[in-house]
Amino acid sequence: MAAPDFSDIFAEDRLDTSKLHPDLKPFLSTNDAPFPVVLKHPLVFSVPFFSYIAANRMYEEKTKKLAEFLDAKQFDSAIWLYERPYRIDILYDWYFTEKRIDLDALRQMLPGIWSDTEFPEQFGLKPRRLFMEAGYCSDTDKKLTGTLTVYRGDASKTTGIEWSLSKKTATWFAKRFGCKTPVLATGQADAKDVLAYITNRKEEEVIILPENVQNVKYTKLTPGNS
Repeated sequence: MAAPDFSDIFAEDRLDTSKLHPDLKPFLSTNDAPFPVVLKHPLVFSVPFFSYIAANRMYEEKTKKLAEFLDAKQFDSAIWLYERPYRIDILYDWYFTEKRIDLDALRQMLPGIWSDTEFPEQFGLKPRRLFMEAGYCSDTDKKLTGTLTVYRGDASKTTGIEWSLSKKTATWFAKRFGCKTPVLATGQADAKDVLAYITNRKEEEVIILPENVQNVKYTKLTPGNS
């Protein structure tokens, strides 16, 4: 089988943004250094922007498939057509605003969408509200019981909803991006207060409201590899 030919997406005028689909043009930006132009549409994420041909083609194919999934109410498939930075917002709107999905669907979809999310702080309180609404959700049948020791890698003395049962995992998060002042938070939590237990990335992640984590202590770590 011959390899697909993508030579057309690198046509001589591929950076001509005037030829970009009208729906995509409002999502172009020239303020994201170090790249001269980026495209951040919910269905097409191109950082840096490299071809209007590729972007238009992706948008047309995705919008067609999205319509098919939504018409068939296959929301668990439709959500993955959206680019990573937008999925939490889409899930939130589908449940709270548009009422497209019910509670069972939320519980089924939330662990996978969350574990694939980067920089969750960009979503404000939306993740907290989603997990509180879902109650308890997980991607495993393993049950957590008793008092848990939980860890969070945090370069500042702030707390969020994402913690881990693995000290190694939390330490890695504390030190990633070459943080010069890595801090490890350690606390205690009751298993009944866990809103989600997610294992698919082998991070032993638990979602707990920060007010339900007790006796939190912060340990300064040595910068560098874990």
